[in-house]
Amino acid sequence: MSYINTIMMGDTPVDVYGIECSAEPDVGLMTDYVEIEDLKIGGVSVYELFASYGLLDKAQEYINDSFGG
Repeated sequence: MSYINTIMMGDTPVDVYGIECSAEPDVGLMTDYVEIEDLKIGGVSVYELFASYGLLDKAQEYINDSFGG
């Protein structure tokens, strides 16, 4: 897992870590990306946070709606 970037949450800088994957143009991923299962913000697993609050289905629905899927 490596450092990806720092984001601001209010006035607090929070480091983001993950495993960066290379772009896969053949499947429509035109830039490098980080799998949600590997993404950690401030040491908290984004996947586990979404799963514990039932947000994975809502996030997938929003993504599908946004991209016409």
